[in-house]
Amino acid sequence: MIEEYRDELGMEFSDYFTDAQRYLQCLQAAEETVRDEIDSALEDYERLRSGNN
Repeated sequence: MIEEYRDELGMEFSDYFTDAQRYLQCLQAAEETVRDEIDSALEDYERLRSGNN
């Protein structure tokens, strides 16, 4: 019975891991964006505190 579905199951697992990898890459890109925004906000705050507009 396993032989009957081996190819189909292999494709489903492959698709699952491809989708999971895409999702993780999306999260990584979002993290980079947020880190950049936080860094920018901190720089703005430091300029505000120091009076260097």
